[in-house]
Amino acid sequence: NPLSLSNNNITKIEVDKEGTIWVGTRGGGLNKILKKGSDYIFERYTSYSKINSLSNDHILSLEADDKGNLWIGTWDFGIYVINTQGHIKQHYTIKNSGLISNIVCSIVRGNNGKMYIGTFNGGLSVFDPISEKWTTYLHDETDKSSLINNMIFILYLDSRENLWIGTVSHGLDLMYMDESGRVRFKHYEKDVNNSRSISGRTVQAIYEDKNGHLWIGTTSGLSLLNQQEDTFTNFTMNHGLPSNSIMGILEDDHGYLWVSSLNGIFKFNIENQSVETFKTGDGLQGKQFYRSTCYVTRDGYM
Repeated sequence: NPLSLSNNNITKIEVDKEGTIWVGTRGGGLNKILKKGSDYIFERYTSYSKINSLSNDHILSLEADDKGNLWIGTWDFGIYVINTQGHIKQHYTIKNSGLISNIVCSIVRGNNGKMYIGTFNGGLSVFDPISEKWTTYLHDETDKSSLINNMIFILYLDSRENLWIGTVSHGLDLMYMDESGRVRFKHYEKDVNNSRSISGRTVQAIYEDKNGHLWIGTTSGLSLLNQQEDTFTNFTMNHGLPSNSIMGILEDDHGYLWVSSLNGIFKFNIENQSVETFKTGDGLQGKQFYRSTCYVTRDGYM
């Protein structure tokens, strides 16, 4: 049905400044959704499209740059850039850019216009659109302040422009600049002997709430970071969560967290830590959600 999504396995959602909804899928490429009156118009970017075709239909990440171009991270085919007219403007791979891996799991745009790109087994790449220069940061076993792991699942820029990096199997990193101007990384790893360390080794979601508190979703629970003490308060199924595998985190206008997992969605009351769970019996289309596939609109819809 051309008047529908190309695939039901949703991997990423992005809404551009024009209000256009972009939906990435696993196996169905990219969907562009436009509202016309009471109807919706669907345009597809897939490997079988006659125009604006992609080389791969597994979309991992979406992010708009300062000019309104949409950056599309794919599984094993690098990054496509679509301009505001909907045409493919550029295709970055390991052959023509600073990328070390073509598996692009996460892309975020900084207020400085730079594009931060987290890859699977290729570390962190940064693209400066002004100089058109690429800089890549990799793990170095001889440097304890280097990136802790080259396998990155999720990037997140907080309100102070701090870049947080969620990795596979090695916890959370914070990118910062030391007094000499050198880029370094601060590590937050799981320590089984320390209950105040991060809940799990693999990070799948990061979110800053309205009070500036940073929440981390891992494969082993939900963690709240105390940045003054560098400690975590952790919440798991022992605290009423429906699953320890946290996939996405958002906040509503009333200050409640809405968290997706591998066993439904739950509403988390930050004040008293109470949990309200929603599953298919409550109207969800399924109980399993994909990593960091969530979005809240300006008018409060999630």
